[in-house]
Amino acid sequence: MRVAIFTDSWFPRIDGLTTSVRNIIGSLEQRGHTFHVFCPGPVSERSADVTRYKGRPFWGYPDFHMSLREKEHDTAKILKEEGFELVHIQSPFLVGMWGLRAANKVGLPVVTSYHTFIPDLVPYVVPWGGRAISRAVVWRQTGSFFRRCDIVLAPSPSCASELARHVPGHKIPNLQVHPNGVDTVRFHPGARTKEARERLSPNGGPVVLSLGRLAREKDLPFLVDALAWARRQVPDLTLAIGGRGPEMERIQRTVAKHGLEGAVQFLGFVPDEELAATYASADAFASASQFETQGMTAVEAMACGTPVAAVRARGLADFVHHRQTGYLFEPWDRAGAATALVRAVRAGPALRARCRSHAETLSLERSADQLERIYEEAMGGEMAPAWQASA
Repeated sequence: MRVAIFTDSWFPRIDGLTTSVRNIIGSLEQRGHTFHVFCPGPVSERSADVTRYKGRPFWGYPDFHMSLREKEHDTAKILKEEGFELVHIQSPFLVGMWGLRAANKVGLPVVTSYHTFIPDLVPYVVPWGGRAISRAVVWRQTGSFFRRCDIVLAPSPSCASELARHVPGHKIPNLQVHPNGVDTVRFHPGARTKEARERLSPNGGPVVLSLGRLAREKDLPFLVDALAWARRQVPDLTLAIGGRGPEMERIQRTVAKHGLEGAVQFLGFVPDEELAATYASADAFASASQFETQGMTAVEAMACGTPVAAVRARGLADFVHHRQTGYLFEPWDRAGAATALVRAVRAGPALRARCRSHAETLSLERSADQLERIYEEAMGGEMAPAWQASA
């Protein structure tokens, strides 16, 4: 099957979306399917695998381009003349809209994955007084977008529930839950190395890892606050933060406020080839982000047998099982977060083994199996029952 992928985020930008899409493309290509990615970029260009629409960097995110015009490429003509059989949209945003319009024009089936709660981005770009109406408009546009798709995929049950709550059911013709898969061959407990451990914890004490873009929605200053509380119980506990982003200065100010300069280490960008060793060499992984539709970094950590301390919100609450694969805390509860950090680093081998077992149920292979069936359904096969919220 030849599939056109439309996404508003693609390499060289690295985030959860680009990584998940790259992984599933690689897995399905091994089964004989072919893909072409349509995405924004600094210039308009085409190659064998990628078509880029010229865009401008978004404020604060120089590697994220917003492409406001499609005219450089005749997308519908490309889909028709190059033998595409299906369109898979990764974000109902600008490039996603062009993909939907082109697919509808030439009569191709459309699958859409909803990876990011776009209404949550409104506070970043809209002044206070206009946020409520802007959110309503975004949800209305989202419903209009979904109505023109054949299948809509959400990566977690909580994400599907939120979509169903905000978008009338008749506008989502076939809503299904399809978690992004984790590469359990690459991410495993055996990836731990002495070198990675020494980098994470030069003094040999327990260390919590946080990994991802240093962005406002990740709530890393809150995690630093929680570390200060946790060190009352575990004085040598440290935090290693991996990643880059616009929130670095604010995080550093929070570190200085608590006098934690010796307890918080900034790893910078962690290369792809070092990720598994980094996860596996930490005592625990932590995320305070209430923005996650799934939380792939937490799933990757669990695949490495590393317990997770996470906020009880959205996708993290779906995939981190309290006291089974980690510990959950309520949003903005610093004392609860501190307790979760302490419990996670002190977790025994049984909980760490459960982390691994749980991650295996979310393997890339299983995700690819499900997505292959979904593609067949969209192409005219028998539809799976649509997802429904539990009573």
